[in-house]
Amino acid sequence: MEDNNFNRKIHNFFAEYVNFINPACLDENRMLKDVTVQIAAKLLIEECCFASIQDIKKQALKDYNIILPNWVFEKVKEAEQE
Repeated sequence: MEDNNFNRKIHNFFAEYVNFINPACLDENRMLKDVTVQIAAKLLIEECCFASIQDIKKQALKDYNIILPNWVFEKVKEAEQE
């Protein structure tokens, strides 16, 4: 992800819930890669940290005052279609 204020908030939100210890999760800006964010969103629902996409969106809005974009949930939607 490009290193800007909005993406930094996305990065920080997911870093609160998932410990990204593998350096391959980060890009050259030390920001989470897009695919890492997508997998993290899927993992948070699979592991019952959140019940739904809407729950994740509500928490991000509450904690970071951001509305998570739809691309964050592409892996979740792919898993639902399988």
